Amino acid sequence: MPSITRVHVSPNSFEKMRVAPAFQLFGDEVVKGLFLYRAKLEAACGSIEPTESFVKRINKVIRVMSSRFPKAALYASSPNYQFLKKFLEYLRKWESHAKSTVGGFLSSSTAEGLHVTIESTLHLLDYINTIGFKYIMTANLSQDRLENLFGVVRQSSGANDHPTAAQFLITVNALAFYNLARPPKSGNCSPELISSLISNVGSELHKERAIDILDGLIDKGKLNDAEEALSSCTPSDHSAYVTEKSNDLLIYYIAGYVVRKTVNKTSCEVCVSFLQTDQYTAMEEDQASSFTAHFDNGGLMYPSGPLRNLITLLEDSFTTYFSLHKLHSRSIKDFFSFLVKVEFPTLGCLAHEHTITTGVIKYYVLLRFRFYTKALNNDRMAKQERMKLLKERRLK
Repeated sequence: MPSITRVHVSPNSFEKMRVAPAFQLFGDEVVKGLFLYRAKLEAACGSIEPTESFVKRINKVIRVMSSRFPKAALYASSPNYQFLKKFLEYLRKWESHAKSTVGGFLSSSTAEGLHVTIESTLHLLDYINTIGFKYIMTANLSQDRLENLFGVVRQSSGANDHPTAAQFLITVNALAFYNLARPPKSGNCSPELISSLISNVGSELHKERAIDILDGLIDKGKLNDAEEALSSCTPSDHSAYVTEKSNDLLIYYIAGYVVRKTVNKTSCEVCVSFLQTDQYTAMEEDQASSFTAHFDNGGLMYPSGPLRNLITLLEDSFTTYFSLHKLHSRSIKDFFSFLVKVEFPTLGCLAHEHTITTGVIKYYVLLRFRFYTKALNNDRMAKQERMKLLKERRLK
C-alpha cells in the first residue's frame, strides 16, 4: 500500500497523537490502493467492501471538517451538513452494536471527542445562520486556545494535572485580574519595558518635544515644514516604543568601514584627521570601540568623534523611519526628504566640509539600504521556502 508504514497501522502511544499519519491512513491514496489491489486482497482476506466503505466514510469526514475555501465550506443546505448528521447516527449505531458484541468500537475518549466536535460544529453553523453568516470554513475551527487556558490553569500552582473544581475557579478568577504589565518568567523582556507600555510619561514627553519643534518652525516662518511635520505625526501613544534602535557597538564598527571608504577618496590631510583617530584614543573616549578593538588584527580603522556622531544620527534616523514606514519604490527619495529636517555635524576642513559630509551621508544611506533590502529579501525567501515545505507536507 503506498505511503503506509507501521506507524500508520500499529502506532505506539506517542505516534497515536500525530495527526498526519491518521490523515494519510484514511486518505485518497489508501482508497486508490484498495481499488488497485482489490483482487489480491479479496483472494487473501475475503471481501474488502466493508473496509473500503469505512475508509471512504472517514475520509469524507476529514474533508468536510477541514475545508479551507468557500466552495468546500459547510453550509446548512449542503449535502455535507446532512452527512455529518448521518455520521453521528452511524456512530451511535456502531457503539450500541459494539456493546452487544463486546469490543470493536473506538475508545471512549475518541468517540466522545468525535461526538462533541461534530455536534458543536453543527450547532455553531445553526447559530451563525441566525446572525447573517452563510457558511463555516471548518479548518479554522480549533480548540487550541481553550487547551492553552487549561494548561495555564494546571500549571498555575505547580504541576497539577487534576485540579479540583475549587482550585480551577480560584485560578480562573485570579487570571481575570492578572497584571498585564507582568512578563512571564521565561520571557526575554524586562518588567520595566512591559510597564512602560501602559505608562503615559513617554508619550507626554514626546508630545512636549513635538510642540517645541513645531513652535520653532513657526517662529522661523517655515509654515510649510510645520504643516508637513504636523501631518506626519502619528496618533499612536506608543510610537516611541515601536521604533527600533541599532547596537552602538555595530554602529561604531560600520563607522570604521565608512572611514576607510572615505579616506581613500580624499588627499587632504586635514580632512583625514577629522575622519579618523587611533585605537588608544578611541578606547579612552568611546566605550563602543571595544568590539572593534577586540577583533582588530591590525587592519581596522577607528572613526573620529564627529564622524561617529554623524553615523549614529544617520542610523537612528534610518531605524526610526523604517520602524514606522514600509519599504517601497520611492523610499530612498522619501528618506532623503526626511533627512532634510535633520541637522548633521560637518566633517573636514572649511574647503571640503560640504563635499566630505554629503559624500559620507550619501554613501552610508546607500549602504544601509543595500543591507536592509538584502535582509528583507532573505526573510521573504525563507518564508517562501517554509510555505513550500508546508505545502509539500500537506500533499504527502
